[in-house]
Amino acid sequence: MLILWICNCLVEIDPQIVAKWICSLGYQFEIFFIVYGYCVIGFLREAKPIFDPYKEIFLAATS
Repeated sequence: MLILWICNCLVEIDPQIVAKWICSLGYQFEIFFIVYGYCVIGFLREAKPIFDPYKEIFLAATS
């Protein structure tokens, strides 16, 4: 499975990368998620204090 191989390669290159994929029972592709470690660190250091007062609000970002 190519997607699983890509996830494993990304994590081997940088262990801080989170690479996950979700498929249905018939192995039909549904979701592919990648976040780089430096993005998580940057968010936790800089942006999290901005969002703390709004804990009940759903936030989504794509690029």
